Amino acid sequence: MVFVSLEVDSLRSMYFDMKNKQSVESKKELSIDWAMWESSIQRPGLVAAFKAAHESLPVMKCESPFTADLESGFAELIIEAEAAGVESEKAIIDLEEKLVQLKAASDWENMTFEEQLTENPTIKREIAQDLENHKWFTV
Repeated sequence: MVFVSLEVDSLRSMYFDMKNKQSVESKKELSIDWAMWESSIQRPGLVAAFKAAHESLPVMKCESPFTADLESGFAELIIEAEAAGVESEKAIIDLEEKLVQLKAASDWENMTFEEQLTENPTIKREIAQDLENHKWFTV
């Protein structure tokens, strides 16, 4: 469960980092130094006209129509990841139990191929048939 928790926490961390960066950037106000432009552009009235045009524009608020869907989708991903983590932990426990049973059932590590064939004549017969029928790669 530790590995799954780390992955889910990593996913959460990335999401909140992106959300915080977006929030910080959206709050920044950029200002135009009109006095600097007025002193450096020699055409009278040009900067004043641009300033008037700029100030007459409505301030647009940057909002995404997808934000609510993304946030609910992210919440669903977190729930799904946590559920998958729980299921994985259960599967790991089951597999570890089966491994213990296999190790207890036989001394697999010290058994030779010949001993295995002697104990399982069905497997020996199937292998012989596959070789006679030229089935070299059966699964």
